[in-house]
Amino acid sequence: MRKKLFLSFAFFFVVAKVLYAEVSLVSGSSGLDFSFPFGKNQFVPDVQFKIGMPFELYPACNLELDKMDIGLKLQWKSRLSIFAGTLVHSGTVSLLKNPDFSLTLSPLGVFSFSGTGIQTSLPSFSDSKSPYSVAMSLLIGKTAEKNALIQAAVSQEDFYSVGFVVPFSKNNLNFTLITLGGFYRLPPELPDKTDSWFVKDVPYGGGYNFGLVQELRFSNKKIKIQGNLGMFSSPFGGIDFWTRFAGNYTLGCFDIKGGFYLGDYDIITANGSRISNVFQSYINPQFNLPLGNSKYNKLRLGLAFATEGRNTSGKEPVFLVEGKLKGGMEFYSPRFVTQLIGGWQGFSIYGSPIDSVSKAEEKFVSELDFSLKNLFWNANFGTGFKSTIYSSKDRKEFGIKTSITPVATKNKGWRQLIPSVSAATDFVFREKEFYSVATKINASWTIREGFITAKASLTVEFDNKAK
Repeated sequence: MRKKLFLSFAFFFVVAKVLYAEVSLVSGSSGLDFSFPFGKNQFVPDVQFKIGMPFELYPACNLELDKMDIGLKLQWKSRLSIFAGTLVHSGTVSLLKNPDFSLTLSPLGVFSFSGTGIQTSLPSFSDSKSPYSVAMSLLIGKTAEKNALIQAAVSQEDFYSVGFVVPFSKNNLNFTLITLGGFYRLPPELPDKTDSWFVKDVPYGGGYNFGLVQELRFSNKKIKIQGNLGMFSSPFGGIDFWTRFAGNYTLGCFDIKGGFYLGDYDIITANGSRISNVFQSYINPQFNLPLGNSKYNKLRLGLAFATEGRNTSGKEPVFLVEGKLKGGMEFYSPRFVTQLIGGWQGFSIYGSPIDSVSKAEEKFVSELDFSLKNLFWNANFGTGFKSTIYSSKDRKEFGIKTSITPVATKNKGWRQLIPSVSAATDFVFREKEFYSVATKINASWTIREGFITAKASLTVEFDNKAK
């Protein structure tokens, strides 16, 4: 097993070199996770502590101390949790920074609710560091399903948030009402450094602003719906509003997901981002069909369509409508999964020729993925191919990826030293000629012994552009 994994890693390394690519970066990360179940009674908390640090080996060799992650969690039996460190906050609170959808489109995706209120977690072992913050979560009652939750967080970036979560049930429907507010400081925005006399976006002065989000969720065995209504105080004065809706309905083998977003133009959010989208919508019907007599063998078919409209900034702003369409098919069995996806993305411009918007490129995408689950070597295997063809420019992109992951439940003793290995290569052709190639190879380890978990990863990146 160890020999085969080493040969696989070596194979991708040799392929990258054969493609005339040179090593551009060697980096990695390492970390420790300590979990101590001290909480024998309601007065003594369980303790979890995590620390991680990224490093670089090439072209420079150094420890990136400014990106070091650290986190502490104390949890009492009374359901009080206190966090401190470079924490990760997700859930409803993330809508204060990105209220619109990220319409990447997954025709075979599964609908799920986002985290509730201010979902706080300790940092992961990666090179993306969050600002320092403290947070708390207090359950008013005995169980999270039937009692209210109070949450709060304070960030190093002058971001203060508080949330209230109230779940209740009626007529076989489960409801959750979430009220969340944020108070934050926006630093002054400076004009773009450009030689043009025209300023692309009007800059604003710094100061404190606020944002509010109201969320209602309800679900039963067949339906899941999540609706949001929010507002931001604008640094230019006044209030900007937005709303979004997402839901899922299941009837037998048929499943349909959809949603929409509506908002004022140029909303400035808690992290200073400008939201140019004024509307978004998507719909995704799927069929899940059993194959043969086995309930585990299934064929999934899905089609996803999305549109979004936004005003572009600049000297002559135009209204741009983007359309996306993706279809997919997946065959699933307990040991083998194959997936085929094809898609299109196009634009319509109102008020100006399409040439005035450089990002308005029609393109066609296709993806083919295979995965084998624990067939041999006590490991999972995956491989895939993708292509993107742009019609407005003579440009083509192709990518190949593969991965080998040991089965976690069988990682005992020395087997924990066997890494998970993945590799991806992207090719770009312009005007029918080779333009560039980029390859990334990653190996990661997870070792668990008692109350301690150690993680490490190593990444080698190659790239090359035609001379």
